[in-house]
Amino acid sequence: MIARTTTATIGELVPEGALSELLTAMVEERAEGQQAVVDLYVHWGEQPVDDEQASGVLARRLAAMPFAAAVRRVAVGVVADDGREVGYFTFRPVPDGTVEEDRPVRDVHPMVGRRLSLWRLRDFELTRLEAPEDVLLLHAVARGNPQDQRLVALAQVRQLVVVRDEAGRVTALPHVERALANCLEAVRRARARLGGGARLDMNHVWLHIWPPVDGDLDQLTALHHGLHRAAQVRPAVHRLAQDGGAQVAAHQPAQRRGHPESLVVETARIEADHQTG
Repeated sequence: MIARTTTATIGELVPEGALSELLTAMVEERAEGQQAVVDLYVHWGEQPVDDEQASGVLARRLAAMPFAAAVRRVAVGVVADDGREVGYFTFRPVPDGTVEEDRPVRDVHPMVGRRLSLWRLRDFELTRLEAPEDVLLLHAVARGNPQDQRLVALAQVRQLVVVRDEAGRVTALPHVERALANCLEAVRRARARLGGGARLDMNHVWLHIWPPVDGDLDQLTALHHGLHRAAQVRPAVHRLAQDGGAQVAAHQPAQRRGHPESLVVETARIEADHQTG
């Protein structure tokens, strides 16, 4: 796969122009059988406030550009003049010659979405909700079954510190536990806001662990214990568990035969403790 990145203005997204010619030539450079992806960073001074309207305009403009039908996807990062954060729209070509937005990764660069395994939500309609910084919180409603609703909180852990006592026993995984607590607090607040008839009783937290573990197997075990310890001692986790539980998935690159591999360290259901008194 080859990736091509460039910048432009919204006015340059036209079928006949220097940008279209440049991207078409860049995509045609790929070898036979090789896929291409394009990242565009677009200045759109008066970008519509309504993301659906903005998505429609981008889709029509991209579909008219010859290169769009020859790539796997086009990710567009849009910069407006009103101080909004960069918004991301990802489009994929479809057989009728148009392009379709990949809604699960709206506002998330597709490579980050891939790391966070957003593809697992392909059968749901997704709405992004307000959440703490560094947390992606989605309200997922199953297509064809509006009663099947859940909240999914996702976060990336970019530092991995294992805290041990004098005997070498693991006592804390602060970055993992902090990310978990932030995700669960986001879910708790969203449940309170949504309320009403939404059951929201099977919610998920997905954590992606970025830094490699240097071959120390007990550090992998520490991730397991750290997640469960957080489930036991964090009030937000306990409250969530009482409301139906959550799934926590942490992914960690592992070193094997000289090459990093993706390794599932933990997939845990945090069960509710129904004992009282």
